[in-house]
Amino acid sequence: MIKTKKILSFHCILIFVLNISLALAQPTLYKIEINPLNRVLLYFDKLPADYISKLSLDKKKITISVSNCKIIDSAKRVKGTGIIQDIYANLNKNQAEINIFLKDKRGYTAVPLPYSQALMIECFQWDNLTNGEDVYREALLAIEDKIYIGLQDSLLKAASLGESNSLTFLSFYLLQKGYLKSSQKALTLASEGGSKIPDLYAALSQTYKLLGDEKKTNHLNTLFYDATGLLSFNEIAIPDDLSKVNIADDSLFQIINNLNIANLGQSQSDSLSLFLRDSAKVEIDTSAALSKAEEGSSSSWVSDFLLYFIILFFLMVIFVISSYLKWRKQQLQKKKKQETKTTQFAQDFEKAKNRKSQGALVDKIITEDSSPSQEKVSEKSKETQGINLEDKLEKIAQKLVESKKQSLLASDAKQEIETISTIKESEKERVPPKVELALHLLKEQQRLKQQSIASLKEESLAESREKLIEVAKKLKLEKNSVETQQKLEELKKNQQSFSKLKDKFSV
Repeated sequence: MIKTKKILSFHCILIFVLNISLALAQPTLYKIEINPLNRVLLYFDKLPADYISKLSLDKKKITISVSNCKIIDSAKRVKGTGIIQDIYANLNKNQAEINIFLKDKRGYTAVPLPYSQALMIECFQWDNLTNGEDVYREALLAIEDKIYIGLQDSLLKAASLGESNSLTFLSFYLLQKGYLKSSQKALTLASEGGSKIPDLYAALSQTYKLLGDEKKTNHLNTLFYDATGLLSFNEIAIPDDLSKVNIADDSLFQIINNLNIANLGQSQSDSLSLFLRDSAKVEIDTSAALSKAEEGSSSSWVSDFLLYFIILFFLMVIFVISSYLKWRKQQLQKKKKQETKTTQFAQDFEKAKNRKSQGALVDKIITEDSSPSQEKVSEKSKETQGINLEDKLEKIAQKLVESKKQSLLASDAKQEIETISTIKESEKERVPPKVELALHLLKEQQRLKQQSIASLKEESLAESREKLIEVAKKLKLEKNSVETQQKLEELKKNQQSFSKLKDKFSV
């Protein structure tokens, strides 16, 4: 179960990371611009990694498709006044489609601009191309298809045939290879030839930044802002070690420097006049350029490292928090189970105590209830025994009248005393001290009874019932006498003893 939870949590984190990556990688089209009349600039917050372009069969519609893209509402329609009539942008299943409608049949090229993060679409007539523009368009088609073999030669050829825009794209390519001097020279010649591509200003700004010219860098940043509305831009990544390409850079610099700028476009940008006056006098200190380039690449590497570190740290924080929450949940569950067990034990213990106390209370109540009943039963038995005793005394008195033998009465009384003494002595061994005291009193009564019987030897027995009762009272044979009752019960049960007693009392 725990392993399954860990796998699910890992998958959730992975999906979350992928969603973040997709969100960060998802470009957004936020502006469409037509400038000049045959050029369309599609501005993205992040340059699309892949895009597809196609021309309709009637050659009047250009469609640009960008997958996994978003579109701002303000960028969904733009109306043109030249060869480009209308531009419509819409989303179809998370895929952006930009349709460019043309007045006449035209060809086109669609290439990325690395600094402004834009796609540049230009329309042209195949039958009106100059030799230089023809080579230039072929080079742009190779860039669109990401075919870089022979690209440098094609762009140099187009520049030698008077196409100044080719030098702008050549500078982008040379900067990626680390050819700093050659790139700076190509950009300078492109600006002299009147290139109107906005990323030219950003590329020149990067080269002058590497050379340490802060004034020109700031001015070029301003020109780039005026052309695109962007306050900042991402620089082209250059190799860390430029010393490996110094020789190739120097040789290519000589080739570009020897180009005949008279063949380039005659129109020049007034905004670049500051750089045209001293472009021929620029002497690049190779060592200084290398050090500046290394600093720039180092700062770029540091920024990338910080970005990856922040993302990694963020993911680690999420993982730690999720792990802590799971651990805390498990601990709370364990604690809850322990508390439940403790509470159950306490409840069971209290129930047991209550049952025990209830049992003791019931026993007490039963004892209390049974005690009075036992007392009542004993009282009733005493009364019954008293009545029976009275009848038995009457019978004994009658037998005494019939027998009139004092000696037999005396001997029988002695035998009774001895029998009772024997019984009491046997009971003495197993009775408590209080009963022993009662037995002692009984012996004393028996002794007094013997004295009374001895005194009666000289007297004649009364024949009347009343006198016999008085004699019985003198002999301590009251109806409540316990020992007499026990003796009578024994005589009643033992018929042999009763018959012997009867024979002794007979005349």
